[in-house]
Amino acid sequence: MTLPALSRRRFLAALGLAGAGAFLGAPLGCSAPQPAAPAQSLDRMPTRPLGHTGIQVPILSFGCVDLQPGSRILLRRAMDLGATLWETGASYGGGASERAIGEYLQAFPRDRDRLLLLTKSTAFDPDGLERELAGSLERLGVDRVDFYLLHGVDDAEVFTPELGRWVEQARSAGRFRAFGLATHKNMAPVLTAAAEHPWIDLAMVACSYRHLQEEPMRRALDACQQAGVGLIAMKTQGLASLPTDPQAEGKLLERFVAQGRSLAQARLQAVWAHPAIACICSKMPNVAILEENTAAAKAPTALGAAELEALREHALATAPAACSGCGVCQRAAGVPGAEIMRALMYTHGYGEPQRARALLGNLPSISALEPAALAQASGACPRRVPLAQAAQRAAAQLTPESTQWPAITT
Repeated sequence: MTLPALSRRRFLAALGLAGAGAFLGAPLGCSAPQPAAPAQSLDRMPTRPLGHTGIQVPILSFGCVDLQPGSRILLRRAMDLGATLWETGASYGGGASERAIGEYLQAFPRDRDRLLLLTKSTAFDPDGLERELAGSLERLGVDRVDFYLLHGVDDAEVFTPELGRWVEQARSAGRFRAFGLATHKNMAPVLTAAAEHPWIDLAMVACSYRHLQEEPMRRALDACQQAGVGLIAMKTQGLASLPTDPQAEGKLLERFVAQGRSLAQARLQAVWAHPAIACICSKMPNVAILEENTAAAKAPTALGAAELEALREHALATAPAACSGCGVCQRAAGVPGAEIMRALMYTHGYGEPQRARALLGNLPSISALEPAALAQASGACPRRVPLAQAAQRAAAQLTPESTQWPAITT
C-alpha cells in the first residue's frame, strides 16, 4: 500500500532538518522481533493490550501538550480516525490542554464512552496528587480518568510505600482505572524499578530507535513487559540536536519514499515493531500530521528486516548528535547535558525556540560551565555527545549570554 504524500513538515524532517526516531530490535546478527499482526481494515485503528490493565488501547494516541480551547475540529478528526487515547497533563499550558478536552466533551458528551483519557501530575506526594487530580477532573469535566501518571519521573526514589497506598485507595475509589509514570530522563533505571512495584500499571517513556540500540533500555523494557507494566512510547521520532550528514539523511529518505513511506512514518512503524510497545503517543498539531501518522498506524505492511537494519545503522552513525536522556553527564560532572540537548532538539527539530528558552531558563547559566567539566561529561556519555559544542550552540542561539561564552574548539 502506498501511504499518503508527505506533508511539508514531514518532508523537512525526513531530510534531517527535523530529526529522527523509531525502533530497531536486536543487535546486528540477531533476528529482529516480529511485529504485531497488521490491521485488516484501513478504516479501523489497530489496538493492543496495555500490560496487565485489561484495557485495549489504540496503537496511536493523541498527544495534547499544546492543545488550546477551540480545538474541536482537530479533536473530532482524531476521534474519527481512531486516535481515541488522549494524553494531557495538569501542567500543559497551565491547564489549557485539559480545559480544551473538557470543552470538547461538553460539546460531544457521547464521545466519552469511546475515549480513553490520560492525564498527569507534577506532584508526587499523596497530598499534592489529591489536589492535582481534583483540578484535572474539574477541568476535564469528568468524574474519573482512565490513566493517571506521575509526570517527569527521573529517580525511582519517588516510588514510596505511601505513594503505593494512595494509588490503591484512589484506584479502588474509581478515580482512575490505572496508574503509572512518565519518564524522559534516566529512563532505564526508572522503568526497571517500576517493574518491581505491582501498583504501577503503565509507563510512558521517551523511546526511539536511538534508545533501543542500548542494552540497558532493552533490558528495562523486557522487565516491564514481563511484569505486566504497559508501555506507551513518546518522543519516537528521535530528533537530532546537532547537525548530521545531509547526504546520509537524503539516502535514508530516498529508501523509504521509494516504498511509499515518509521517513517519519517509517520511524513510527519501527517503534510499533517492538513487542513491548502497546502504543505511541504523538503530538499532532494539525490534521495533515494526524492523517499521516494514522496512515502509518493502519498500513497493512510492516517494515522488513532490511529497513529496520537501515534505521539501526543510521542510529549508530548519528549517535553523538542525539541525547539518550540517561543522565550520566549530570552524575559524572554536574553538566545538564540532557536539558541542553533537549533545548537544541526543540529548536532545530521542532522549530520551537521559545520552548527551548523556557527549558534553559530553569537551569543555571550554561555559560558558567567549565570546559573541563564539559569534557569530563562527554567522556562519560555512552554516545560520546560533544557537550562543549552543544553548550556553545545553545548559549549562542538561545540565551543572551553568547558574548560571555569562552572560545571552545572541541
